[in-house]
Amino acid sequence: MSPLVAAVAISPALRMQTTSGVLLRHFQESGQPDRIVVGGPTGDVYGFDTRTGRHAWTLPGGGAPVRDVCRVQGRVFWFEKDSDQVRCVTPTFEPISISMSENGLPGNVTALDEWRGQLIVQTDQGVLAMDPKSLKVRTAKEVFTADVAKILEQGPCKFLWRGDQGLIVSFRHYGRYENPPETDGVRDITLVNAWSCDKAGHHTFLGGYAASITDYRPTEGPRVFRKQGDTIIDLPHGHSDLENVTVGPEGVVAVLKSKVLTIPFAKSGWKGGETLDMRVTPNYAPGTSLASSSVWFPSGNRWVMGSLEDGDCTVLAPQKSSIRQLVADESGAFALTDAGVSRLDPDDESSLKKIGVVAYELGSVDNLNSDQRRLREAMKKSLAGKNLKGVLKAAKLNAAVKKMAKPLNVASLEYGDLVLDGKETKLYVGDGMVASITNGFPTGPLVIGSDTRFARILAPDATDSAYAVAAGAGLLGYIAPIGINHPLAPGASYARAVPGASFDRPYLPGHFALEALIPDWIGTPYVWGGTSKGDGCDCSGFVQGVFREMSIGLPRHSQDIGRARRGMIVTGDLHYGDVLVFPSPRHVAIYIGNGQTAEAVRGGVGYSSISRRRLAVVRRFIL
Repeated sequence: MSPLVAAVAISPALRMQTTSGVLLRHFQESGQPDRIVVGGPTGDVYGFDTRTGRHAWTLPGGGAPVRDVCRVQGRVFWFEKDSDQVRCVTPTFEPISISMSENGLPGNVTALDEWRGQLIVQTDQGVLAMDPKSLKVRTAKEVFTADVAKILEQGPCKFLWRGDQGLIVSFRHYGRYENPPETDGVRDITLVNAWSCDKAGHHTFLGGYAASITDYRPTEGPRVFRKQGDTIIDLPHGHSDLENVTVGPEGVVAVLKSKVLTIPFAKSGWKGGETLDMRVTPNYAPGTSLASSSVWFPSGNRWVMGSLEDGDCTVLAPQKSSIRQLVADESGAFALTDAGVSRLDPDDESSLKKIGVVAYELGSVDNLNSDQRRLREAMKKSLAGKNLKGVLKAAKLNAAVKKMAKPLNVASLEYGDLVLDGKETKLYVGDGMVASITNGFPTGPLVIGSDTRFARILAPDATDSAYAVAAGAGLLGYIAPIGINHPLAPGASYARAVPGASFDRPYLPGHFALEALIPDWIGTPYVWGGTSKGDGCDCSGFVQGVFREMSIGLPRHSQDIGRARRGMIVTGDLHYGDVLVFPSPRHVAIYIGNGQTAEAVRGGVGYSSISRRRLAVVRRFIL
């Protein structure tokens, strides 16, 4: 996908406004153009074509920073900081502003959402709805059932409408903990309630969940009453911007002090919330973005892509310009930086270099190729007086010694890469740590400056991803991902689809069984940690569940499926039923021929294409 940086060079004024943008949104609606939208610091809003990066339009603002943007039925609405006005334009781009206070809802606007073709406007004191064409304003009780409207008016809400169904989530201040669940964490109690809604407007209550998510500030909105035993407790209306909370069709994700809270949504109702430790402390990070099994959040000047499977993290450290906001999707993210908007794909070295980002993983350091393992073992031995060349020779890595004269510059760090900072050279040893090239190789945390460079002297061992494996317990070691339909490097192995070939369609009994089983899973909603057909599953739960029905046992997590100690590793033509394991963002899918896959993504279990995939570990379990 083309980077959007070039789009902001149309004029100096446009470049200045866009590169100092304060808000990023990505709008995808059926029947409407795909648009990346940047909110500017003086209220202007800029739209760009997602495919080409070309500037589409500029909407004039009122002078203050843009706080939120929403598109409903093709019309763009936004509001600015500390304002009760919702803004839009006429078809001839004449500005319009609608005061919420004059329409009976006092307070500053805090959020905009789409709901059943209506614009939902929230202030810190309540909720209104607006028709996007006539701009007629309606009360919450005119849009929602009376019981739902009453709760929605008592605190901030999140709305999500996709296709012909939606999800409403309310967050109400419900008291205060004497001792917060997390040390030095927020003390306010949040009662989370959720409803699903069909296209006819019928609401179904999914359940409630109490948690420590955010602190509330008192406002003048409707008070909250709760029953505790025989006592009615009267609480003031509390408001929060919920910047550390995101809602998707999968459910709710809240980035807490040291953990991430997930409350999954399934057809049978909400499942119990679970907290997951992240390798990077989230610390209530604002501006989170969700894409299926990954949550993205800022940490200092870095951004983190955290796995909701196991808490492992990919850290994205900018060197050229800061990343202000990210909008994530299934294969990466759009990033708003000081240079404009660019496409960021964590598994694409060229994408990282264009945007000036260095990526490294925090998690298991055991997934090493043979060269990396030899280097690690050599470093564990007595190294007094040895320099890096001496260690490489001791590890019998003579090819790496030769490459030190002309190493490969990289932006995605792996074990054994060189970290060059001025005259000092260190060795990256995984998990965000480096070893100083001195006696004993003492280790310390990786520090990345604007002038730090990174180079690779170890080459992936081709034999690590080209052998068959006998069935057995446990997991394999390192398996190198290979290119999909194109090699990652000249002469490298790659997996390719061959539509029309005999092996591109079912030809073994297991293939025909798989072909019969997959349709029963189609439409199952995406649920983190789910393994249930019909009720809810995640990507690995779907793959594991389908193969379990064929009496083929696979591990639970996506990356573990790639290292399963059964089947074979594929480095050539894709066969029907092969399993593709994508490393970043973490995902897994089943190849079903003709370049198509069956997989669970945030819309649920469905069909997709490998054309948008770059690399994967490919496994064959039907033999």
